[in-house]
Amino acid sequence: MDLLQEIDDYIKETINESLGLPVSARTLQLKLRVYEDAYFRLRDQHLLLLGKFRQKDILIDRAKAEANMNAAAIKKFVEENQRLAAECANLVSQCNKWERECSLYDNDREALMEFGNEADERAREAEERAKEAEIRVRELEEESGKALEELQFYKHKCHTRRTIVLYPGTLVLLLLFDSLKGIDFTYWIVAQRNVHFVDTEINGLHNLDDSSAESTDMEENSLESILATLVGKDEVESGQAYLEANSGYESCQTLLKMWNSLRPSTRKVLSLAAKARTLQQDKEHLRINLTRAEEEVKLLFEENKILDGENKRLLRRELREQNFDGSGGKHSSSASAKRSKRKSSSRSFPVESKIDSEGIDSLRQPLSPLRHNSPGCRLYKQ
Repeated sequence: MDLLQEIDDYIKETINESLGLPVSARTLQLKLRVYEDAYFRLRDQHLLLLGKFRQKDILIDRAKAEANMNAAAIKKFVEENQRLAAECANLVSQCNKWERECSLYDNDREALMEFGNEADERAREAEERAKEAEIRVRELEEESGKALEELQFYKHKCHTRRTIVLYPGTLVLLLLFDSLKGIDFTYWIVAQRNVHFVDTEINGLHNLDDSSAESTDMEENSLESILATLVGKDEVESGQAYLEANSGYESCQTLLKMWNSLRPSTRKVLSLAAKARTLQQDKEHLRINLTRAEEEVKLLFEENKILDGENKRLLRRELREQNFDGSGGKHSSSASAKRSKRKSSSRSFPVESKIDSEGIDSLRQPLSPLRHNSPGCRLYKQ
């Protein structure tokens, strides 16, 4: 019953308080006591949380100190690792160097072994040749002994002088023998037939020189006709211009001084050299122009891709606007205003892209003017 009475009193006091009626002192004391209990509980919780915060701060400081220690250790480890990597690279380079040295040593050793083998073979061949030379010396000594015996035999046999005619009318061989001294001297006399033979040979050489001169003249005429088909009369002076342009070289300067005394074929050859040089320069200009054209094609391809993507985006936007206009007929005025704004923005976009493309074109390098390098333009300048 007391509990119900207290409940009824609490409900009554709560209603009075909500209505703004005066509340009893007992109720106020009860509320004050409740607030004081809540205050003490909150203060205890606050103190407890402060203690926990201090502990967490201590843990954070410890973690920071450990992190600094770990960072220092990692830094030392990285430095040590880098030092070890440098030493490893140095060792690898030294290893490669010693490997090359070892390979060179092996090659030298093999070369020395081959040289030793070749030296042994040459020594054996020299010994064999020495043995063969000894055998040959013995044979020659035997032959010389036999020749001396035959010479003594012919000395005793021939006591008088003889005249032997080998070729009557052409060649006479006089052998004078002495019974005491053997063969004294020998004369070869050339007769009329041999003199005629020498004259014939000299005439043949003259005929050969004449035929070579005729072939040289024919060769020069053929070369002159071929050069005349390749080089015109007006283009001959380009050779002199080529020599003047390259007068820094000694050979060109010498030919330039001898220009008036040069043969026509030489002048035409020089003009052909000038034409070849001009063609080489034109080829270089064409190669540079081709490279620049390829770069410009790449730039245009990239711009085309960008413009293609922008065109597709505008088409999708236009389709969305058409669908929106078809579904929402009520807001025709606002849609027309929006469409006019979008059309104006789409019209202004190509102007910006044009400005960008003009900026890109201004950065490109112009092509080399081949007209000023052509032979016709140079002749016109001359």
